Amino acid sequence: MSQLIILLRPWQWVKNLLIFIPLILSSKNFNDAFSGLLPSFVIFSLFVSSTYIFNDIKDIDTDKLHQTKKNRPIAAGRIEIKSAKLISIIIFTSTFIISYFIDNRITPLFLSYALVTYFYTNYFKYVYLLDTFSISLMYVIRVLIGSTVANVNLTIYFGAFIFFTSCLLSISKKISIINSPDITSNNSFYELLNHQDSGTKFKRLYILFGITSSVLLLL
Repeated sequence: MSQLIILLRPWQWVKNLLIFIPLILSSKNFNDAFSGLLPSFVIFSLFVSSTYIFNDIKDIDTDKLHQTKKNRPIAAGRIEIKSAKLISIIIFTSTFIISYFIDNRITPLFLSYALVTYFYTNYFKYVYLLDTFSISLMYVIRVLIGSTVANVNLTIYFGAFIFFTSCLLSISKKISIINSPDITSNNSFYELLNHQDSGTKFKRLYILFGITSSVLLLL
């Protein structure tokens, strides 16, 4: 059971708290709308966890060579690939179906998240800027789910603010990795980021995304 919990990574569910942001910022009665949002939060969190499992299966070979990821249940061999696939398929399918009965308007958003995740994992993960934009789009989808269920109109300015703020955080993380003294130069991801940076590209993007987010916040 403990390995299953680790496989689902419930500590990552904190990202899904963005679902509640539209309600918090609106003038609606929080207690009434919260009861409707909570099931969406739980189901979506499980849905996202199923995509984590798919990703772990795909990256099993590279995870085995990683200092910390090698301890993940699939990479460490504590959960077999066949069992992991079955778990992920069951969770993915069931939560997708349940989303329709919670609010059929969010089912396309679940599908959109799955598609973005698929393309990110298989194509965009190591592509300059596309990786950042993909991750940021996932955060926007979280907010869209919350605004849809809570019946809160989401302005284009707020949606764009979430997107570019997510871009800012993503670039910030990359800069910290490049400047980290604990990462050796033979780390493939470190080398990739250094190649993408080519001097000060990330710093320029950090400034650009920071200014854009600030302007959108004011708007």
